[in-house]
Order: sequence, then C-alpha cells, then structure tokens
Amino acid sequence: MTRPEYQLLYIATRQDFQEGHKSAVRDLARSNDVDWGLVYETAAQHGVAPLIFANVISKDGEALHIPEDIAHKFELNTYSQVIEKKKSAQRLKEALAFFSERGIDVMLAKGIALEQLVYDHPWFTVTQDIDLILKRRLDEISSKELHDIQHTMHNSGIEYDFYSHHDLNINGALPVDFDHIWSDAYPATLYDQQVYLMTPEDLLISVCINSCRKRFFRLKSLCDIAETVRKFPTLDWERLAEKAELYDCSPIIYTALQVTDRTLGCPVPDGAVSMLKVNRARKWLLDRTIKLLAEYVALASYPFSGVTLAGRQLNLAIILPYMNYRGYQVWRKLREIKAG
Repeated sequence: MTRPEYQLLYIATRQDFQEGHKSAVRDLARSNDVDWGLVYETAAQHGVAPLIFANVISKDGEALHIPEDIAHKFELNTYSQVIEKKKSAQRLKEALAFFSERGIDVMLAKGIALEQLVYDHPWFTVTQDIDLILKRRLDEISSKELHDIQHTMHNSGIEYDFYSHHDLNINGALPVDFDHIWSDAYPATLYDQQVYLMTPEDLLISVCINSCRKRFFRLKSLCDIAETVRKFPTLDWERLAEKAELYDCSPIIYTALQVTDRTLGCPVPDGAVSMLKVNRARKWLLDRTIKLLAEYVALASYPFSGVTLAGRQLNLAIILPYMNYRGYQVWRKLREIKAG
C-alpha cells in the first residue's frame, strides 16, 4: 500500500495544479496522519520541493496544519533554488558567448532544455548541472582549443560533451544516433546567441532515458516526462516509436511512460504506447514489476540505499532498469561499471 505521503507527492508534483488536485490533497491530509517531515525530505531528495511549495505549502499550508518548521524548510529550499537558477542563467549566458566566439554550435540537453521548453519557472525543480552538447567531435578539436574549453569550463557548473552526451546513451550502453538528433534539431535564440533544441520526440526520449538512469522512480524525472508530454500535445508518437527503435531503447520508453502514468499520471494518447515495439512477454513482466515497485519500493528507494557493490548501491529499485536492457546493453553497462 502506497504511503499517504507519497500519494500526496504524486498529486502535487505537477505544474497544472488545479482545484481538483488541491481538494485531493486536503482529503488525503484529513484522512491520514501525514508525516510532513517525510513529505519535505522526500520532495527535497527527489528535486521537487519548490514545486510542492508553490502548489501546496504557500497556498494551503495553514489549512493543512503543516508544522511551521516544515513549511519554513520548504520556503528556504525554494528561495535557494530561485537564487541558484539566477546564478545558473548567468553561467549559461557566459558559456554560450564563449562557444559562439569560437564558432562551436551548442545544443541544450536535459534540465536546461526542459527549463527553456517545458517548465513555466526554472526553479520549479532542481537540476545539478547545465548540460550542453557541442556540435564538434572530440577529434575535430585541437589540443589548444580543448585546453581552452577545459580551463574555462572547469568548476563552472557546465557539463559538456562533444557531439553526443554520455547521460543520453548511458555511457555508451545505448546506440543513440546523435547524427539523427542533430539533423532534426532546430535553432533558437537564447541570451542573444543561437542554440539548438531537440525535437519534442527526442526530448521526451532523452528524459525517459534519464529516468532509467535514476531507476525510474525519482519524482523530478517523472515530472519531466509528464510535463513534456503535456507541453507537446501534437508530439508525433509514430516518429517517437521509430526513433526509440533506432536507438534500441523501446522498452525504456515504455517503462518510463508506464511508471509516470501509474504515479503522477501521464496524458499519453490512446494507442501511442502500443506503437513502441516491445514484445508481449517483456511487457507482461515489466507491468507486474512496475506495479510491485510502485506499491512497495518506489520513492523510498531514492536516494539509493542498500548493499554497495563496485561503487553502486544495490536494492530492489535496480531491477527495473536492467529488465529494460538488451543482452549487449547489460554487457556494456557491466563493462562501464568495472572500468569505473
């Protein structure tokens, strides 16, 4: 049985927080002895405390009898994120100018792309780095240019990769075709500099893959998926399925969408998920594992706890990502873990 604290977070982790959601939170709080300390700790660990503050604490905290010290923690967390995102914006502005001066095209990835395309306010959720993909391969960069980039970006909070991105292909485990991503990407202007943005289809695939990296049940990742789907109602689901097959990550996309729908809710059109090429036996196994983890593990598994092996925390939550990998992808993952 899912804890009431987690049910409350599932209801409140969204941008479009309507009266029905507010009423559901109130009913949940009236019917259960909610541990608001656990609500805060979980929201903070999962990178969504500012969003919960905006939706619940700042508007209905008194009516919900939220302890003053807990409300204060939410408030401080939110204000710190507002300040941090302003600093991040300045760092991004400087980085884009730096790469523009050197004629290097840049694509926004992960959290910084979502802040520009999906979220109404960048401080709603917490991101650790500013992720950029440079449209230059490493072997096209001179040693002097590489030194210049490394020196300038060191300790800047900017994470960059050359032409591809290690988080999007899970350190080489997935055959993500960045030629296709770059050819489909479109230009935009940010801070008076040209940047490239992924298509909605590639953006959704990228956040689903990132959710797999976080073992699927991190609230920030689930929110990224649900909000991306809501933001792009005309998303081409057939094209997404084709790209997922090309990148050999259809099971990952299927699982990410199913977990999101079971927790936060995900407005995927009828028939869209069935376009993903995942065989019936794998779907059956994934569906039952998702149900089990959603009810008995879910949010409690993040941050990761359990036995440490080769620098990785092992617990039940690790089962789901590995159920989505092909045999050769598991081998690549294990090789990467061994090398690390």
